[in-house]
Amino acid sequence: APACPGTIMLHDPRTRLPILTNLPGAPGSVHWYDPSSQRVVGTLEIAPYNRISRRDSNDAAVPSPNVTHLCLSESGDDMITIDTILTENSGSGGMRQVASHGGSTEER
Repeated sequence: APACPGTIMLHDPRTRLPILTNLPGAPGSVHWYDPSSQRVVGTLEIAPYNRISRRDSNDAAVPSPNVTHLCLSESGDDMITIDTILTENSGSGGMRQVASHGGSTEER
């Protein structure tokens, strides 16, 4: 069973580190984890959202995003993610392709 519901883990061929999504306290993000130091050594926010979403403690919390799919190219130069977030309309989603070319990063 996964460490957290909905956690995705892949091996990054560029850094040779595991990549994890949907860790507790960091929804909508991808994390690079270094097993030798037992630390998260990198984070990429895939689906930004307002973490301070309530004016009053009785207000309902805004749902947090969830990375539902994560794919890396064989070289690790390209990453594709799909994220979702529940809304009052029952749901919406987004797909972003983040590519790195010669040190610059672009979002498509």
